[in-house]
Amino acid sequence: MINIIFCFIFFSIYPAETPPDVISPFQHSNQLILLFAGNNRSPDYEKALLELSKDPIGLDSRDLLLFEIFQTGGIQPDGSSLSEEEAEKLRDFFKVNKSEFSIVIVDKNLQEIFRAEQPVTVKEIFSAID
Repeated sequence: MINIIFCFIFFSIYPAETPPDVISPFQHSNQLILLFAGNNRSPDYEKALLELSKDPIGLDSRDLLLFEIFQTGGIQPDGSSLSEEEAEKLRDFFKVNKSEFSIVIVDKNLQEIFRAEQPVTVKEIFSAID
């Protein structure tokens, strides 16, 4: 009983951080690949995109969508622009420095399940998800 009361008090005082609005619509429907890079000419970013392009059917069958996040904005899965403010909120939420490369995978509950600071193969991504 004491544990239940403690949990209630703890989570009332320290609520879980809510994900940024830009990814909230994908909760329960998609897993997300968040590809962070200083800019779209970063060698790591280009290598990661090339790797992801190798298995579009595998990405689709796992309901994976790609967000590309840069210092000054980015690209959403539908190809529309991501504002600098939205990109900053994603970097803050996932604790990624503006100039760093990072790939972060989140599940359908928008919880992080995989992170790498260098490009990885689609096989590694699928292993983390499957």
